[in-house]
This record gives sequence, structure tokens and C-alpha cells, in this order.
Amino acid sequence: MWIETVNLDHPDQIIFYIFVAITALNLILSFIFVILSICSGTKNNSPGFSIDHYILLGILILDVSVLLRGANADWMNEDSFKIITEIQPCFVTLGLTYVFCGMFVRVTTVFLYYAQKTDNRKPIRKEEWKPNVVMCTFVVIACATSVVWAAVFKPTAEVTKTEDGKAASFSVSDENNQQEFQISVLVYHGIVHVATAIIVWPALLRAKHRDAIAEMRSYVFLIYHTLAVIIAYVLAEMLMSHDRSVEYAVTGGLLMYKTFVDVVCLLVMKVTVTCMKSEAEKDVKIDKWDGTAVKNTLDDAAKKLFTVNSCMKESHRLMDTRLAIATIACLFSLYAIIWDWFYPFPLSKPVIIVCVLSYFFLMGILTLYMTYVERGTFFICYEKDPVGVSKDDVWKLSSTLKKYDDMYTLEVTFKHGTSLVETKDKFSKSIGAFIDESGQLNEDIFKGEVNKLIQNVRPSEKKD
Repeated sequence: MWIETVNLDHPDQIIFYIFVAITALNLILSFIFVILSICSGTKNNSPGFSIDHYILLGILILDVSVLLRGANADWMNEDSFKIITEIQPCFVTLGLTYVFCGMFVRVTTVFLYYAQKTDNRKPIRKEEWKPNVVMCTFVVIACATSVVWAAVFKPTAEVTKTEDGKAASFSVSDENNQQEFQISVLVYHGIVHVATAIIVWPALLRAKHRDAIAEMRSYVFLIYHTLAVIIAYVLAEMLMSHDRSVEYAVTGGLLMYKTFVDVVCLLVMKVTVTCMKSEAEKDVKIDKWDGTAVKNTLDDAAKKLFTVNSCMKESHRLMDTRLAIATIACLFSLYAIIWDWFYPFPLSKPVIIVCVLSYFFLMGILTLYMTYVERGTFFICYEKDPVGVSKDDVWKLSSTLKKYDDMYTLEVTFKHGTSLVETKDKFSKSIGAFIDESGQLNEDIFKGEVNKLIQNVRPSEKKD
């Protein structure tokens, strides 16, 4: 039996069992993560999503390495104690590989996937074998390193005994430059992690799908949080005393803290992405007798076809201009109120007259702007040239749905970035063609109609 006696009066044992509790909690949270991944894995829209499981496995291996390091010689026989002492560095090597190299592969996969031209991108699930092959290569290197550790350096644990014959402490022989070998392994993983910290930023900037963006933001925190823990770990090793209990409590505590935060961050990331999917996949149900709600719902469905495209960048210029005019009008009203507070009527009469006239003048400007400039436009976006040679093309969507009328009109306008030639097309159909009796929007039918307009106005050389 591995653990023969338990004496919680000893500080080492108290710390050890605290670490056991953290490891158990990490295991439970990891299990929840796996369940969520199984439920939403087939709909994941982030390249390299399967690498998250390697990282979780590495976290658990690191937890086990901390527990092995804290094993007390009184809990087992001498042979078992020697074996645990000798294999503990192998667990550290494997754990660091799964975590650090996993993060590197994850962010690199996102970067490389979105660096491709849109037309050259394959479905994410068909490309998922590539990061797994790279990750397996890193794992093979880690296993080979562990074999070298065991076969070449042949670590041996020297156990000292007390007067009653019990094993009390241990030390690992430091022959054949074992310490230099371990430092080299740590430096190797450190270089990989620094490379990850550099690549994560272009990966975040290139990621266009909201799943990938949310996950890369989480990885930014994970990566730089890990760097902070590494710095704290090195400082602790340099500054603290060589007392085994203190060293184990500080360094083991830092590692346990890092693994727990990593698991929580990954789980929060998975829950967030899963909730985003659930929200996006909810059937759109509206009050079919509310014309404004019907129009807004159809407008949003049309807009969604453009926002999911990584080459499209939405412009808020029209809305910003409207808000600016309305804000200036409100400032005139606010100024009149403040002036009247300090200089009560009739002293404030000239200022109030000017402010009231200015307010109604700006409201007139706003009405003209919405009528003749916006003209029902609810969405403008710029389509970037994948090659980066031509100027951005402009897409504009506008719609109308008159009061007490069931005819919804959608117009799509395309303006070529280089030639500045505009092409338009539109359809007018009853809302009954898209919304059933229960108020449910049939997105497939509606998207089909919108896609027809897009193909009609898009120049032939730009069609897929």
C-alpha cells in the first residue's frame, strides 16, 4: 500500500493534502470541460480546438508531479519511495510539454488558418489532424527526453533512515551533469512559451470568427499569466531558504495555483463559447403583428450573412453621424436648462429662444438626413481584397416595410473599390414568405433570397 500512515500534525502532510484537494478539483473541472466539448465539439469554429484537451492533460500531469515531489518517505517502503523520486522529473517534462507546447500549437494553428486566403481555407474539422500531428511530435520528443533521463543519466535516490529504521529523507545523485540536463529541458520549454507569447497577438488579430476571437483572448491571459508564474517561481527558487518544507510549499503552491487558474480559464472559455453558440442557434421568434420588430429581425438576419465573413468590416459611419446630430441637439437643450437655472426667466429668454430654435433646426436636419441620406440603410461594410492590391469594395443594405403593409423590400448595393461602379438589386416579398403563423423566422429561405441578391450584384470576377 502506497500510503500507510497519515499524520496531519506534520506541516508537509498538511500541504500535501491541500495539493491533493486542488488536484481533485482540477480533475472535476477538466471532466466538465470534456463533457462540454463533447456536446459542442461538432460545431466548434476555432482551429485547433482539440489541443485544449492536451493542455488539460498536461495540467493534471503537473499536478501529479507536485504530489510525487511531496511524497513522504514514512508513507511507503524504501523501494517505492525510490521509484517515485526517480520518475518525478519525467512527469514534469511531460506536463510542461503538454501545457507549453499545447499553447504554442493552439495559437499557431489559429494564426496559420486565418493567414490563408478565404478561398483556400478548408473546413476546420478537416484540418484538425495537422495540429494533432504536431502535438504528437512534441509528445514523442518529451518521451524521448524522459527515456534519456532514465537510461543515460540513471537517476538514483539515496534514502537516509532514522534510528528506528524508517526512511526519513532522500536526495537524488547529481552525476553526469543531470542538473544541466534538467535546466536545458526547462529552457527549451521556456523558449517555446516565449514564442507562444509572441504569436498569440497576430493570431488574435487575424482571428475573425467570434469563437476563435473569444478563445484567443482567453489564451492571451493564460500565456501571460503563465509567464508571471514562471518569473515568480524563479525568484522563489533564488531567494527562499533551502528548507525542504518551505521550498515545497512555495514552489508547489505556485504550480498548483497556475494549474488551477488555467483549468478555470479554459472552462470559462468553453462555457462562454458554448453559450454563444446556443444563443446564436436559438430559433428566432417574433411578434408577426409588430412591423418594427419584423423589419428589425429580417434586417439582422440579412446583416448576419456579412458579419460572419472574415473579409468584411462593418462601418458605423451612418449611425455615428445620426447620433452626433442628435447629441448636439440635446446639448442645446441641456445648455438652455442650465442657463435658466442660473439666470431665471425672463433673463434667460434670449438664450432659450436660440437653444429652442437650434434644437428644432437640428431635428429637421436629422429628419432630412434619415430621409435622403440613410434612406433605410441599416448596414454598410467594406470587403477587403484578400491579396491586398485593390481598394475595399463597399456593400450597403437598405430595407423598407411600410406601416400596415406586409411587403418587405430589401435592396443590396455593391460599389467596386477600384472602378467605383455601383450595382444594385432588390426583392419585395410578403413577410409571410419568411415568417410562419407562429412567428418563427425561416432563416434558410430568407438567406437563400439574400444570397441571390449578393450573387446578382457581385462582379463575375469576384464570384466564388
